Amino acid sequence: MTDTDHRVNYSVLDLYVVGLRMVDDYDEEAAVAYYMDLHPEANADEVRAELEAELLRLDKEW
Repeated sequence: MTDTDHRVNYSVLDLYVVGLRMVDDYDEEAAVAYYMDLHPEANADEVRAELEAELLRLDKEW
């Protein structure tokens, strides 16, 4: 990927939030799958854990 490839700017949390706005049945697994499509070198378990941690952090803030 290059500096002009904007896919690198999206976190799994960003993808999850956008997906929720666009699709009624979008879930965490869909966000992880989409992130993995964009970043095939990533580890799905680590991506899933990152999303869960971010959601927990947001839940505590609200």
